[in-house]
Amino acid sequence: MSPSGELSRFRVTLGLRAPADLAVYLFPGVQLQELLNRDIALLGDAEILWATRSPDPELQQQRLLSYMLLRRVLGSWLGVAPGSLSFELGGDKRLRLRDASRAPRFSLSRSQGLIALALAPVTVGVDVETWQSQAQAEQLLQVLHPDDQRLLSWLPPELKAREVTAAWTRKEASLKVLGTGLLRDPALDRVGSRVHPLAPQGVQVRQLRVPHSLGAEVAVGWAAD
Repeated sequence: MSPSGELSRFRVTLGLRAPADLAVYLFPGVQLQELLNRDIALLGDAEILWATRSPDPELQQQRLLSYMLLRRVLGSWLGVAPGSLSFELGGDKRLRLRDASRAPRFSLSRSQGLIALALAPVTVGVDVETWQSQAQAEQLLQVLHPDDQRLLSWLPPELKAREVTAAWTRKEASLKVLGTGLLRDPALDRVGSRVHPLAPQGVQVRQLRVPHSLGAEVAVGWAAD
């Protein structure tokens, strides 16, 4: 089936590959809770185990819903029933398909009821973050690369909060591609600006345009040739 209910869908061209090679979906998780209630039996042990590692019931529900959406989108891409897909936890503790020979790579992110999903033929990372408060943005700013700090520090407070949030999504998306997460010092690599994003060697990253009314930022990164 074609995935439904997404707020936005993006296509990103990867070099000479087809424009449909990388897709990013943004879903309103809160509005899709009924989907989880109806189809939760389709989820496998690996998904339920990973979701329930958190003691936070709300986070558990968001994770379970994101896995259900992943099943629906992957099933649509592969032309199979969502319930026929089988997942496992890899050695890196990431959820992955047992038979990934013809499946795209995927990445999930969740923030305040929003769920982002990216699919690509190469290693991919996506991050969604609702706009940080001015106080939160100031804290995040301190852990970015010094050049990024200088670029962002002069902005008016409200705009700074949004731009720091965007910068952080570029950081998270890049680190997901590297597979390190925040084990890699966030201050090591520049993230640049929306128009001229930067990423570590071997990674490309792009800031995506999402509806202003969502109060959120989304970035996607992928392994470069």
